[in-house]
Amino acid sequence: MQLGFICNKTPADLALAQQIGYTSVELFFSMRGPGAIEFPAKDDFLRALADTPVTVSAVALHNDDWPISGDPGLQALSKDRFKAALELSCQLDAEVLYTGSGTDLTGTGLHPEENPEEVADRIVETFAPRLQQATDAGRTLAFITCKTANLVRGPGMWARLLPHLKGMGIKYDPSHGAQDGRPYLAETADWATHFVHVHAKDILQIGNRFHADPNPGFGQIQWGPLFALLYEADYTGTVAVEPHSDFWVNKRREAGLRASFGYLSQFLLD
Repeated sequence: MQLGFICNKTPADLALAQQIGYTSVELFFSMRGPGAIEFPAKDDFLRALADTPVTVSAVALHNDDWPISGDPGLQALSKDRFKAALELSCQLDAEVLYTGSGTDLTGTGLHPEENPEEVADRIVETFAPRLQQATDAGRTLAFITCKTANLVRGPGMWARLLPHLKGMGIKYDPSHGAQDGRPYLAETADWATHFVHVHAKDILQIGNRFHADPNPGFGQIQWGPLFALLYEADYTGTVAVEPHSDFWVNKRREAGLRASFGYLSQFLLD
């Protein structure tokens, strides 16, 4: 197992990863509105990547709401985004490309709560060719567990989809299950053989209120048991720290990354 973190797509973060001891970084692209993927520092990043032992573990195509839309124009936009993300994954030699299913079902007449099986069929229809494209390119495609622009959040949908999408993986984040009231350790025990990338983001619940998503080691996720279950499932991928709330993303980003590396390192067996 390796430790990484979501980087800010700059050569400086590659240097920071190497300095702290992380062996990989992840590139996260959040799509808002109809825009395309933007990576202004790509050439500089690729040059720096060639000169460092740090690798890119995954590329995220996040917040694309239109893969399963019935609107042909929105479908075409989503396909273009996916193609660009896959090409970027290949350029960076990132093993994993992960994304959401989308939630916009405009023009389909489908409603997730009313007909989950038919929605699942539409997701399979949409993602089967994307999975084939990723496989042909030597990449592993995975669904996220986040609510944002995504209907594939937990075991119910995994059980419907994965038998029909052979080779499709799960990018797992225990904080999502915890915040939704699902048993994240039980999910890991039952489904970790399908995990291809794991996010390390904590939760801090005070009473009935979720206060923030602190860095790993500063919250209430049971990381020791989680790592134990990952080892039992022969998980050999990356556990990537995801700085999330403003404090950890901005005010104490580097200090938080250093502290989380030290904390999570205790669970590495080799």
